Amino acid sequence: MYETTNFLNLVANEEEKKWATEHLHRVVGHIVDNGFVLRDVDGQPTRWARWDPEYLQTPYGYYARGLNGMEAFNYVTTAYHFTRDPKFMEGKQKLLGWNYLPDILRQKLTFHPGFFTHFDDRLAFYSYYPLIQHETDPELKTLWLRSLERSWEVKRIEGLPWFNFIYGALTGNDCENERAVAHLREWPLDLHKISYTNSHRDDLYTPKGYTMYSERVKPLSPRETEPDRWDGNWMRLDGGNAGAVVAEPGGWLDAYWMGRFYGFITAPQTDDKELTTVPHRGLQLGAKPYAGPPRPKLQHERN
Repeated sequence: MYETTNFLNLVANEEEKKWATEHLHRVVGHIVDNGFVLRDVDGQPTRWARWDPEYLQTPYGYYARGLNGMEAFNYVTTAYHFTRDPKFMEGKQKLLGWNYLPDILRQKLTFHPGFFTHFDDRLAFYSYYPLIQHETDPELKTLWLRSLERSWEVKRIEGLPWFNFIYGALTGNDCENERAVAHLREWPLDLHKISYTNSHRDDLYTPKGYTMYSERVKPLSPRETEPDRWDGNWMRLDGGNAGAVVAEPGGWLDAYWMGRFYGFITAPQTDDKELTTVPHRGLQLGAKPYAGPPRPKLQHERN
């Protein structure tokens, strides 16, 4: 929904909006029609895509009840915003009847400290971003914001710009912008992941003004660790792989341009084109343009 919302609001032309909205309706409609379960081609639920109480109330799925419950509300709220199909409002009423709200309020797991799942933090903020934007019920929006406040209070010690910028954009509150921008500046330009060791240091303490919720005590700079995606563990003291891997820059670009879009980062103050442009070098960067058969027509186009 994060990517869909950005595409529909910022990128898509009128024809692309129709395609994207139809795709959104088809996917979320399948989930709602199947009792908030995403089913594979064999009719069985997929590994993780379950938002039904039968799964979330079992020992296996119980830990995910807050995050998955919020994802479900995000799906139907965003789908209704773009499609206006009452099916999605009916699905929302069903979710309310399942009483997911108390768990969503505390969706960020903090116990036990070694159970931090950074990829789940990423999934949570993927949901907060469209859900809070598209929610029209003031009471529910207040609850989503309370959940976000709690999640960010746990997460903010890491100083990760992608999370900080989402928090600032949705709330208008201070999002520790200087720390976030410093983090982006400290990514190594060659993007090599190197071996690093910090556990021997004598300055490993929790910074003033923060609370330590995980087993790690101090956030580290990318220059002290390695460039990584936003679902990585930026508090890990030791790791890396001796420069054998080059990190892809997608995470950095995602956070940087979000910061630019919302005004947390200003444009470069220079007229030097060598610093703001890339000369054409005749290189094939990325995948080659598609040269296969045309895209099949959708059902409504064939009629």
